[in-house]
Amino acid sequence: MDIGHGVKAVLYRENKVLLLIDHNGKADLPGGRVEPGEDLREALRREVREETGLNIKNLATWRGWHLEKGRLYILGTTFFCEEDGGDFRLSPEHGDYEWVSFRDLKGRLPDRRPFVP
Repeated sequence: MDIGHGVKAVLYRENKVLLLIDHNGKADLPGGRVEPGEDLREALRREVREETGLNIKNLATWRGWHLEKGRLYILGTTFFCEEDGGDFRLSPEHGDYEWVSFRDLKGRLPDRRPFVP
């Protein structure tokens, strides 16, 4: 089994959290795979910028998690962070987005997402 590392962002703006919606209607937090030699915080900044055009600040580790995807075992970290400028634009991998309250976050994500309690 291969091991990879992943990062996710609970990205806050005005007491709301950013959800990205894929083209099949499934919601997810911004984030993705950590590239070889990349620091977790660097990876999260890169992923958020690639997926949204936004910069982030005040990264605080929230929780560690793990996930199996076929033959890949992903060790992950979720960070709380705030928006720090940039021009918002969605990457082609997402079809829509939504800002939701933290209370509504878990109910909006598909089941079995270990990065949100």
